[in-house]
Amino acid sequence: MLDRLLAGYDRVLTLPEVAGAAVATPDGRSRDLSVIVRDGLSGRLDAGEVAVPGSALFARAGTGTVLDQLLGAYPAGPLDFLTDYARLLLPPLLHLARAGVGLEAHLQNSLPTFVGGVPHRIAFRDFAGLRLHLPRLRGRLRLWPGSATGTGDVDVMRAKLGYTALQAHLGELVRHLVDAYRVVESDAWRQVRVVLDGCPGDPGDHAFLTAPRIPHKALVRMRLAGTGDVYVPVHNPLHDP
Repeated sequence: MLDRLLAGYDRVLTLPEVAGAAVATPDGRSRDLSVIVRDGLSGRLDAGEVAVPGSALFARAGTGTVLDQLLGAYPAGPLDFLTDYARLLLPPLLHLARAGVGLEAHLQNSLPTFVGGVPHRIAFRDFAGLRLHLPRLRGRLRLWPGSATGTGDVDVMRAKLGYTALQAHLGELVRHLVDAYRVVESDAWRQVRVVLDGCPGDPGDHAFLTAPRIPHKALVRMRLAGTGDVYVPVHNPLHDP
C-alpha cells in the first residue's frame, strides 16, 4: 500500500516487512519476544550512491562525524544542505499524511542516500509505529482487530508525523549545524519552513505542523505509564520562524 501511495516519488524507497513472528505470553508482553524479517537495500543502490542510517549521521568518523564528511563533499553550504535534505524528506511524508498515513520517520527508521555528499534518495523502514487515520484511508487496508495502528483522531496521526520527522529527525540535523557550523538556528528552521510550505498536502496538516505549540513525545512518562504514546506541548520553531 505504501508503495502504491508513493508512486511518482522516485527518490523514496521502502524496505518491505515480508515475515514476522511473536511469542504469545501469559502476561501479554509478546512484543518483547518478536521478530520481523525485512528486505534490505542490496542491489537497489546506484553506482556511487551511499546509504547511511539516519541515526549514524552523527557518529564519530575520523576527526568529525559522518555528517561532517558529507558536508565536506557537498558543493554548497550547510543551509543549502539542510534545504536539500528537507526537500528529500518532507514531500513524501506530507503526501502520505494526506492519504491517511503518519509515517514514523525518525532517524532510526530512515536511511538517506548520498552521491558526492548531495542528498539523493531516502529509504524508510520499520512500519510498526506508524499511525493510520482510518477515515482518510477509506478502506485501503484491513487491520488486525484491536490494532493500535489505526485511529479515528487525525491529530494522533499528525503528532506521529510531526514529532518523528521534524523534532526527532530534522531537529537533530539543525542542532548539529548550529553547534558545529555556527548556523543561526532561526535561519535553519526558516529554510525547513520554506520547504514545508512548498509541499503539496492537506491544509489542516500544515496548520498543525506550524502551530505555535506542537506535541513532543514524553518518552520517560510514556514508559512509566505503559499506556502508549504520551505527548506534551512544546514551542514550535516552525511557527513564524
